[in-house]
Amino acid sequence: MLNHALIRRNLENTELDAIEKFFKSEKKKPILYFENKLELKKLKKLLIGRGYKEHWEESWMFHTGEGMEELKAPNIRKVRTDNELNTFLTTFNNCYRKGDPQNPYGELGDHLNIARESWERHHENGKVEYFIAFQGSKPVAVTALTNFSGMGYISHGGSLLEVRGKGFGKLLNFYCLHKSLRNGNKLHFLVTLKGQYVQKFCNRLGYTTKLTAVGFVKE
Repeated sequence: MLNHALIRRNLENTELDAIEKFFKSEKKKPILYFENKLELKKLKKLLIGRGYKEHWEESWMFHTGEGMEELKAPNIRKVRTDNELNTFLTTFNNCYRKGDPQNPYGELGDHLNIARESWERHHENGKVEYFIAFQGSKPVAVTALTNFSGMGYISHGGSLLEVRGKGFGKLLNFYCLHKSLRNGNKLHFLVTLKGQYVQKFCNRLGYTTKLTAVGFVKE
């Protein structure tokens, strides 16, 4: 399921035509995502001239993993079964709501199906790992770790509104960071909207922004 096209270089009109044709065949709006750097200024100009607008900018934030002490968290469980996956997805969905000042993304929509498909395809080979934090017997927060090419990508982080400020988000994030280190990854990173609450939260956890990327959508 494709949400956007990842672009790494400037495009010609004919190449953009082909991308738009593909999105049309999928009955979706064309969305292009690329690093916000000077070398792609020509691409921005082309897109704006073709009716695209910048809809979001994200910060790619990295953690060195240095100075991290061993972390034990008996209230965190790794998703291993279909039933646990359903618990993860339900909790994940309940963490993301419209009008939440700490969650600029809003409701998850189709992203839930993508999360399910990713786990079903890759959990057995260790590429995708989902985790749930519990308060007593109640699932209250989630996060995910994707392992690929020596990199650990932390995503799907969220806590129920009722437990915000109680440390579950920090605990899960550091748990995934430790897991990424144990998995032998050399880079550990996450992606979040630039200038929003989560970026400031991750700065406090020791993450630094190395690059930003933008999403352009055809109106």
